Amino acid sequence: MQFDRLPADVSAVDLGCGSGILAAALALQGRPVTAIDVTWSGADAARLTASANELRIDVLRRDGLAGWTEPLDLIVMNPPFHDGTAKDTEPTRRLINQAGAALAPGGELWVVFNAHLPYLQWLNRAIGRTRIEARDRSFLVTRSVRRPTGPAAHG
Repeated sequence: MQFDRLPADVSAVDLGCGSGILAAALALQGRPVTAIDVTWSGADAARLTASANELRIDVLRRDGLAGWTEPLDLIVMNPPFHDGTAKDTEPTRRLINQAGAALAPGGELWVVFNAHLPYLQWLNRAIGRTRIEARDRSFLVTRSVRRPTGPAAHG
């Protein structure tokens, strides 16, 4: 993730936090961070990561951002693409759509993912303008900016 290029002075959500490594990197920048995972193991791992590094991270076990009411300025995500041993990108499509609904206009979603996955088109559709910020042979880091809402957004 390109942490030095993230918007400054905004709180962040690590969506699907797993071990909490992205949340920890964000907290080390001095920003308020909420880490969210649907699994007990992910939420517990994020709490342990925060504790081991003496970081203040609000960890929530919940189903992504479904029903989230507060507009967000920054979301980061390193989504899974499997369920057990089977490839399953549908949970990521759901998280991308939830992020699109939760982001404030102009808010940013940063995602790191395997380059062969179909996330670029999903990001452009659900969030707005999406750019590749970094890449190597296997992974992409993208930045999506939430399009404005209201009549101007459609014209």
